[in-house]
Amino acid sequence: MSTLLEKLPPLYVRVTAVSRETDLINAYCLEALDGADLPAFTAGAHIGIVMPGKITRYYSLCGSAHQRKHYLIAVQREASGRGGSLQVHRRVNVGTVLQIVRPRNFFALPDAGRVLLLAGGIGITPMMSMAATLEQAGRPYHLVYTTRGAAAMPFRTHLEGLAARGRATLIDTTLGRADLRHIVEREPEGTHVYFCGSERFMAGVQEACRDRSPEYVHWESFSPASPAGGNVFTVEARRSNKSFTVSGDQSLLMALRENRVPIESVCENGTCGTCKVPYLEGDVEHHDGILSVAERQSCMMACVSRAKTRLVLDV
Repeated sequence: MSTLLEKLPPLYVRVTAVSRETDLINAYCLEALDGADLPAFTAGAHIGIVMPGKITRYYSLCGSAHQRKHYLIAVQREASGRGGSLQVHRRVNVGTVLQIVRPRNFFALPDAGRVLLLAGGIGITPMMSMAATLEQAGRPYHLVYTTRGAAAMPFRTHLEGLAARGRATLIDTTLGRADLRHIVEREPEGTHVYFCGSERFMAGVQEACRDRSPEYVHWESFSPASPAGGNVFTVEARRSNKSFTVSGDQSLLMALRENRVPIESVCENGTCGTCKVPYLEGDVEHHDGILSVAERQSCMMACVSRAKTRLVLDV
């Protein structure tokens, strides 16, 4: 299941600027070592940062997709996280050379139609690039950002500028919770809703969108996915002509590898999209943070998702 992306040589960049956006969030500007253009990307894309020990963490690209001289990412320090953000904050400075995973996009904008961008906290990062793309294309959109006051707001000057022009609504949640249902319901039918943020925020928007057509609801999460373990189920890898059982203490990805069905992977927690596999039959239990409702009808992430009883894969 290797793709052209995995076959490309490693990409290295140098950190040319670091800005402290809030007490917890730093922004990092990354440029090619030789100053050449970086690989193109589209709004909503993310890159992977390969840390010591080959730990890879994924961060949305915040800058305009119309320029390729640098990438801009923002990293929130998570003291109770898995350690990736702490390493970035402690070890990455101006001049640091990093290996990165090239841009991938599982959160792309639609080709047409009005777009509502909903962000909570660090979930603003992909929305920055989306807003820039929509603005430059002259397309209808509105950004709603919920955060705990101005001191917790990265890219504050830019966001306040959008708000002053009527392109954004900034909500201070220290004054009360945002009425997400009202925000969604006032948008006309056919509006594409994009959202990213904390688990609580994401759950709130999903509830607010429950009466909307799934094809118009899009989200992305970089939170660790649910554990892969659970019930026992059988798998038929049809194109490989193999059948096997996945035990309760192993992931589908592990079982595929044990049975010599090669599947590429990077993060192995349901957020990077590398191990996406197509399935033909099965009652799938999805635990990833990036596949849309439509994509989940035919694809799953082998690292974290499972089936209830039987699964037929097109691999």
